[in-house]
Amino acid sequence: MDPRTVQYYEDHADDVFAQYSLGRSGIEKYFALAFPPGAEILDIGAGSGRDLDTLIREEYEAYGVEPSRRLRELASENFPRLSGRIYSGTLPGLAADIDRKFDGVLCSAVFQHIPRELQFDAAFDTRNLLKPHGRLLLSIPKDRPGIDSSSRDERGRLFTPIVPEALELLFERLGFQRIGKWETADRRPARSPSRLRGTQRPPCHSAARRAPSSCARSPGMARRAPPELNKGISSAIAEFLSAFFSPAK
Repeated sequence: MDPRTVQYYEDHADDVFAQYSLGRSGIEKYFALAFPPGAEILDIGAGSGRDLDTLIREEYEAYGVEPSRRLRELASENFPRLSGRIYSGTLPGLAADIDRKFDGVLCSAVFQHIPRELQFDAAFDTRNLLKPHGRLLLSIPKDRPGIDSSSRDERGRLFTPIVPEALELLFERLGFQRIGKWETADRRPARSPSRLRGTQRPPCHSAARRAPSSCARSPGMARRAPPELNKGISSAIAEFLSAFFSPAK
């Protein structure tokens, strides 16, 4: 992750926590679609701890990673169930620091803060954190106004321009298969909901053979998307593009 961006979140952690912990992220409604019940999940870029706390409340065995020391402190102080569950670290390099693998990884609004030249390494590192046939639930901002020629906002944070299809191709090169894709909204105060783009749910299989039962539809994978996924919600700008992938092997 970009060091200047990490430093911004460290220096402004109290304000960032107040902003991000108040609302709902919008991605939490996809947890049950992406991850089987009781799965071990790693939330990369846990930030305020909001999504990590939701995962634990929904009875996942969840842990987080957050590079900002102050944000880790605030998350543990305000969400007591997170105490002892948040690692220090950032992409790329996590797999070397965390000596375990997970059934699923949540990576929400992180990749835009990673320099373009490090994004393959970050994706590869994410793959190495997953057990075979593990799940990745990924989100990136779809649009970000006010970015200068160096891809930074007025606060100095890096927002690497990301073409969603290019990011999908990057993960496909590492053996992932996309099994869902939506547009949604970050439900912090003063944020607008977005319009659903659509979904895809191809069968989970490898190129050579069908995956074992661990890759088949689990009890936690709904046969149909929730009702709200089947209708559009009008909005001027889509806030987040969300997708989840399944490694083919």
